[in-house]
Amino acid sequence: MEEAQAEPAESAQARIPAAQQATDAIREALGLAHEALDRAVYVNGAGVLSDPSATSDDVRAALEQLERVQALLAATTWPTADDYDAEDYDEV
Repeated sequence: MEEAQAEPAESAQARIPAAQQATDAIREALGLAHEALDRAVYVNGAGVLSDPSATSDDVRAALEQLERVQALLAATTWPTADDYDAEDYDEV
């Protein structure tokens, strides 16, 4: 008797759109982190942070977004090369 092979937990048809959504969320979070870091460092004429408290807040905001990215990366079942071969998808 031939054993049935186990089906993948998630099909390529489901993995690719899920990975696209995760990618969009990751790009958004990275953009927010970048914006926070852009705001983080303002120096006065003496070359000293003009508002260390605001810098701390901005760095914290960036870290929160980076933690979100890490969580999304870990939680997403990323497609394999075979998934892309098996599915018809729109390349961006």
